[in-house]
Amino acid sequence: MGLDDGVDPFPDTGMFGTATFSEAVSEAWAALDAEVAATREAEREDAPARAAVDKAVRTAEREAARQLSMTVPDEIAAVLAGALGLVDADAPLGGPGVVAPTLLARVRGLAQLVNVVDTALAHAVRAAENAQAAEFDGHKTMRSWLPGHLNVSPATARRVVRAGRTLEQLPRWDAAAGEGRVTPTRPRPWPRWRPPPDWPLLPTWVWTCTATKAWMPPCSAARSVPRPMH
Repeated sequence: MGLDDGVDPFPDTGMFGTATFSEAVSEAWAALDAEVAATREAEREDAPARAAVDKAVRTAEREAARQLSMTVPDEIAAVLAGALGLVDADAPLGGPGVVAPTLLARVRGLAQLVNVVDTALAHAVRAAENAQAAEFDGHKTMRSWLPGHLNVSPATARRVVRAGRTLEQLPRWDAAAGEGRVTPTRPRPWPRWRPPPDWPLLPTWVWTCTATKAWMPPCSAARSVPRPMH
């Protein structure tokens, strides 16, 4: 019995049936094309729904992150609750010898506290600047984010951003500011030295030159003229 008798030895495959091999391949490709077309049509129909779901998920994640950014951390909330009681503190009672030193000590302590808080703020702003956190909230820089969200003036925003950058470059000044001994805004400039009124006159050498080469200025002997040194 041969294959010419019309008997298919592999009926499940359909390779040796009455249909030719090319027809079987064409039918298989047609079925595959139909399946792909149906899949693509279903994807096109589901595209708007999937886009809406993705948008809703992104919106929810962004809103959750925004709410998290507006929540004061616990350690800062505890310090803030204690600091609020400093605003309406009672004035000390007693004579001038007691009231004046007490008020000055209070001013000194509050100034040190302000320096510590300003340093912590400068550190946080600088960290947010390095992490590009302002871009997450729709701003290009922290300098623009601070006035938009904290209601601070642009000048204050510039000062805080500049302080964070300065402290990052000056570790010793940063340590002193973290202890409240100096302000974090900028290092204290060196005082300009001025001589006392009775400072003696010192000679200032004035040179007269004659040329030794074509490209040199002329030079000659020197003479001194008494002038005050400033």
